[in-house]
Amino acid sequence: MSNQRPSLLIIIAFALTSCGKEEPVVQPDTSRPVKPSWADEAAKPRISKERAIELATAFAKEKKINLALFQSPVIAFNESHKEWELAYAMKPPAVKEGDFTIVVTEAAEVRLVAGS
Repeated sequence: MSNQRPSLLIIIAFALTSCGKEEPVVQPDTSRPVKPSWADEAAKPRISKERAIELATAFAKEKKINLALFQSPVIAFNESHKEWELAYAMKPPAVKEGDFTIVVTEAAEVRLVAGS
């Protein structure tokens, strides 16, 4: 019982000294979502935009697609699929069925999505 008495006294002393002191309550800012530090790294593409353009251009040449007939692609990184999407639209006079998208994955795999 004597071993418990000093620790019990310390707890009581701490409780008495902290009584009456009011600490301001800080509310977290919930107006904007907080991402963990690793989330930014995970969202970044492993292949650069420039490299994705190079791979898409080489793929188009391999498939005998004349990119001169198309406007500059609209390029976006799809975070959920972790891949670059390069959407090509024909120059006027355009044929809607001529539009397509080239997808470049982080593993440098390239595929064509026709009629996008």
